[in-house]
Amino acid sequence: MGAILEIKGITKYFGRICAVDDLSFSVNKGEVFGILGPNGSGKTTTLAIVMGLVNPMKGTYSWFGGDIPSDISRKKIGTLIEVPYFYPYLTLSDNLKIISRIKDIPFDDIDRVLKTVNLYNRKQSKYRTLSLGMQQRMAIASVLLGDPEVLVLDEPTNGVDPKGIADIRDVITGESEKGKTIIMASHILAEVEKVCTNVAVLKEGKLLAEAPVSELPGKEVKLLLSSEDNERLQEELSRSGIVKTTIPGDDHVLATLNDGVTPLQVNRFLVQKGIVVSRLEEKKITLESQFLELVKES
Repeated sequence: MGAILEIKGITKYFGRICAVDDLSFSVNKGEVFGILGPNGSGKTTTLAIVMGLVNPMKGTYSWFGGDIPSDISRKKIGTLIEVPYFYPYLTLSDNLKIISRIKDIPFDDIDRVLKTVNLYNRKQSKYRTLSLGMQQRMAIASVLLGDPEVLVLDEPTNGVDPKGIADIRDVITGESEKGKTIIMASHILAEVEKVCTNVAVLKEGKLLAEAPVSELPGKEVKLLLSSEDNERLQEELSRSGIVKTTIPGDDHVLATLNDGVTPLQVNRFLVQKGIVVSRLEEKKITLESQFLELVKES
């Protein structure tokens, strides 16, 4: 897969505050790329820079392999960094006609995008009648006009209720399934985990990690194990050389495996020691726990 976006050494200060600090990463075609970080970590500033809204003090970025984003390449990108202004007294359809004129897009694309975000039945409703979740979906509809190859979304589910979050997640997943590249900044880690293939974790403008969601640093394999004699179970595992740590629980032993060791190998080892386990369960490591581990203070 070719790189859609490449960022190299971008730095941006606002006064004495360093918002983005020597940041580099790339986004490949077809990825759903999440940018994560605490408030003030530089997520929005990074997106604003690559969309040409803010100039970096150092570093470069390129879209589609070009050194400077051209008008042609910009038309391939749909952007939602700040919620676009809609006229409250106009219908959804009329609001999108205004944006279509600005983007030089035929009006016949309006019905398609309203259907995509499940607002087609409200096309003749005034914008002011929409709920917050519907307003956010309307914003995404405006981004989808012209069927861009890339979507850049800053906090697309911000302030939206659980039903609205699920609706927006479905839209993002649907666009991804069409082969589009999606770059989104978000603080809702559970949603990122559900839709993103790759993530970059930022803190104070610095890149802490960039990897597929399944391969983030700190994603160790942990097993919950139980047997008739958990004390012996823990002793044998501790001496085995295949686990990093063992922690006793009320009715189980929590074991952290050494790199490259599989649950199957652990089970075989215990069978050889004559230990029959009644429970061998891999403990799921969530994106949230990995994120907190990465950004915690030293």
